[in-house]
Formats: sequence, C-alpha cells, structure tokens
Amino acid sequence: MESRWSRRKCLLLDVAVFSHGQPVAYCKALDISLGGMQMDVGPMTFSPATHFDLEFRLTQQELAKEFRVKAVVTRCSGNVVGVNFLTVEPELFHAIHSHLYGFPDGRWIPSGAARNSCLH
Repeated sequence: MESRWSRRKCLLLDVAVFSHGQPVAYCKALDISLGGMQMDVGPMTFSPATHFDLEFRLTQQELAKEFRVKAVVTRCSGNVVGVNFLTVEPELFHAIHSHLYGFPDGRWIPSGAARNSCLH
C-alpha cells in the first residue's frame, strides 16, 4: 500500500519541465501534494528515476508566484507521470500547504477537528 505524508489535491496547472537548464516539455499537473505531483505529459516519455526541474505558478491570496523545484520520476502509467520533489524551499512548502489545507499562514486542522476551531 502506498504511504503519503500529506494529502493530494486535484488541480490543472501548467508545468514546464527542464533538463540541464533547457525546457524539454510543457505539461499539465493533475494533482499536487507536499511531496510531489502527477502530470499528464502527453506523448512525451520519461523513465523512472529521471531527474529534472519543474517550473510552475501557484496563486495564493490573489498573488501569483512562480516556483522551480528539482524532482525525480517515481511512477509512469500511460501519459501520467508521478514525481517526487527533491528540494522544497519554505516558500513553496507554505504555498502548497495553503493550497491543500486552506490556511494562508501554514496552520492546519487535523481531519477530525472542527473547522471553526482556533489553533494557536
């Protein structure tokens, strides 16, 4: 059984794939988590353990920010490729966390807690 340390959230997000500083593909992210994403890469093929950089833009509180992250292919199935992020800067971590859990300041509520609770 697959084990995750954060939830995944569906989204459609434009992603540029770079190898050795050069763009090699443009694709769509299908979902994102704190540890990686799944992408529809269309006709492109990638092998497991392929390393590359991903560039994408996340919007948080109406502010768009472009991020670049090193990633490795962990799963390939048809047109869908799963990648794990190798390095996640704090600003990217907080942007993804906010997208997943809905708190702009990085706080989160465990799944069983009331949504209107105040956490300090």
